[in-house]
Amino acid sequence: MQKLVKAISRGKKHVPFFVLCVLLLAALVISALTTTKQIGVNAVPSISYEQSVPSTGSRIFNGNGIALDSNDNMFVINRSNPTDIKKINATGDLVTQWGSYGSGNGQFSLPHIVAVDNSDNVYVTDENFYVQKFDNNGNFVYKIGGYGTGDGQFSSLIYLAFDSSNNMYATGSNGTIQKFDISGNFVSRIGSAGTGDGQFNSSGPYGVAIDSNDNIFAVDSSRIQKFDSSGTFVTKWGSSGCCGSGFFSSPRYIAIDSSDNVYVGQISGQYMVQ
Repeated sequence: MQKLVKAISRGKKHVPFFVLCVLLLAALVISALTTTKQIGVNAVPSISYEQSVPSTGSRIFNGNGIALDSNDNMFVINRSNPTDIKKINATGDLVTQWGSYGSGNGQFSLPHIVAVDNSDNVYVTDENFYVQKFDNNGNFVYKIGGYGTGDGQFSSLIYLAFDSSNNMYATGSNGTIQKFDISGNFVSRIGSAGTGDGQFNSSGPYGVAIDSNDNIFAVDSSRIQKFDSSGTFVTKWGSSGCCGSGFFSSPRYIAIDSSDNVYVGQISGQYMVQ
């Protein structure tokens, strides 16, 4: 479990950087999709954590997202007053914090996801439908997005993942995944709105993750879809249901570990498979 938690918390190539906070704060169900062994109803994993950072007295009033960089520094979203991002080192010391409430560069309105790429840059999404990029010390780099349906715009909550070249894949765009290069320039879209193979419901897709071969995995209403690195549909699995292996009830989050096992978290239903 410890290995999984560490993998899920990393916002790097394999993991979209946000699932750990959900495990900590919402007791999500996790499904490891490499086998079909069900280990029991209500068998939801439990993780203990302290809200205070003991060595500094810095307090996370309303943590909403967590990501780790390659040095195990932890980046935590604080949605309370002040709204900011806190960087905490591996021993629990507060290193720095940045941000405030607002819509300007380096400001946030209800930040939602924090992610870290392969170069330890930090990305934050919020309910203004922006993605902001910062260096590892919190210095602002760029902002992309805004509300809309055009290329580079978003209309629902944004989830992020990065491939081995630090291209960014972002959901929250009317049934598609948008790909951006390392500078934040729009490259292409993957998928379309619909119910067929390679399509997503209009409010999705939700979580997105990249494996070691740069294959792309995305969460839809009740299934997981896989695309190759060029965005071509490969396969899908899962169906709607409350109980049983391979069934999903409102899946939202996805992570991939170093062995390319896929884990899915959902916001309803009370069972776990591994």
